[in-house]
Amino acid sequence: MKAHFLFLGIIMDGEVLSLLGRLERETGLSRDKIKEVLCSALKTAAESKFGTAKPIAVEIDDKSGVINIAVGKKSVPVQALGRIAALKVRHIIMQRIKEEEKNLLYEKFKERKGEVVQGVVERKEGRDFIIEIERAEVLLPHNEALPQDNFYRGERIRAFVLDVNKDLEYPVLLSRTHPLFLEALLLQEVPELKEGIVTIKKIMREPGYRAKVAVESKKKNIDSVGALVGIKGTRIKSVIKELRGEKIDIVVYSDQAEKFIAQALSPAQVEEVELFPEEKRARVIVKDDQLSLAIGKRGQNVSLAVRLTGWNIDVRPLSQAIEDRKRSKEEIIGELTSLPGLNKSKAKKLVKVGFFSVEDISRTPKEELAGLLKVSEEEAQNIISAAKNLLKGKGIKIG
Repeated sequence: MKAHFLFLGIIMDGEVLSLLGRLERETGLSRDKIKEVLCSALKTAAESKFGTAKPIAVEIDDKSGVINIAVGKKSVPVQALGRIAALKVRHIIMQRIKEEEKNLLYEKFKERKGEVVQGVVERKEGRDFIIEIERAEVLLPHNEALPQDNFYRGERIRAFVLDVNKDLEYPVLLSRTHPLFLEALLLQEVPELKEGIVTIKKIMREPGYRAKVAVESKKKNIDSVGALVGIKGTRIKSVIKELRGEKIDIVVYSDQAEKFIAQALSPAQVEEVELFPEEKRARVIVKDDQLSLAIGKRGQNVSLAVRLTGWNIDVRPLSQAIEDRKRSKEEIIGELTSLPGLNKSKAKKLVKVGFFSVEDISRTPKEELAGLLKVSEEEAQNIISAAKNLLKGKGIKIG
């Protein structure tokens, strides 16, 4: 909330009208509401000063701004409250106005949760940003801002209304990292989405870095990817600019897992997808020069594809796949059982779901391996560490 500089002398000096006008401009509250708050605060201060044995009434003259305090039938000048009472009045007014501002803000935004709003950066509070929207101050927490969001004061930005809760210090919370923010931005840019000709099936994001959007066309003659990208990329470029350069992969959704997984690994080109439905695991083959593209920087591309499709995806270069196919099942099992913690039964289980080498184990997340082998994550990690050590001893580098 804005700081309201209520000088103690204003009430005493009879400058009430100027005070009311200033608070009305700063808070957005009506003058009547501010008068109500001020009268209530003065009444509380008067009760503290004179007691409650006699009824106390406080009124403010609309034309002159004169404050009338009546204790029983006796009129008491406001100066009689004293400086201590004035301090109490100031505190009460600050608290009440803050509460009224929060209520006003809540009523204004309670139906706008899920909307994209535009505002102006007002200031920073710690690591968070205070954004002014329609004369109201709302909060963009640092963990809901993009890593590249280093706003300057007065900058215009768009954000997603994440939550509206009047019990919070700032009742309106914004987000620029939520997947629905990206969806809302696309809806603003793509008429086919608004009309329902093209639909967004799912969105996954690494905010500020990369996002994947699965889309589906309701009409065969409408290219769903082309609709979102626009002529010469005009539509998607506008969204990317708002998201500070976040890369956005638009992929075609398919009910066929093989097709969807291949699409999800875009921009890499996939040669083959082999499914192991029992464990919802996919073995994907790409040409060697496509491997780094399929995995992505810091593994982001394959990680987003996993989240988008719901399948655990193991990406292998074509050269390795060719070598794997030359080996017999018994040879592979023999290699896997060389690792501490892997007996023949467990090795067979891994081969059944597409593991062909110690290297495959070294690249597997511990959570996935633990689930496959029905062991603890600690045991799975020990097996993965043993695989990495074995490969290291052979001079094989693991990415």
